[in-house]
Amino acid sequence: MEQDFLEQEIQRIDEEHKSSFSKMEVYKYNAFSDMGGETSFVIALLDHNNNGTLLNGMSSQNATYVYAKEIRNGASKVALSNEEKLTLEKCINK
Repeated sequence: MEQDFLEQEIQRIDEEHKSSFSKMEVYKYNAFSDMGGETSFVIALLDHNNNGTLLNGMSSQNATYVYAKEIRNGASKVALSNEEKLTLEKCINK
């Protein structure tokens, strides 16, 4: 009886974990030619099935712009920048 309960709990926790972010990748770069110091970034957060989010923060001298893109099964429905593609690929392959 106790063993059945423990097996069910392990299965429940395993199912919950599949939808939690388990992979992360950060890429820093210069989004604009007049900016140095790699102040722009892309962050990929993915779960076990490569579902998650890409965040792209682009810093200029006057402002910072942050864009979020949904990732499903390792792909985006919208176009990705080269930096986003690189970051997503590295994150998927972790």
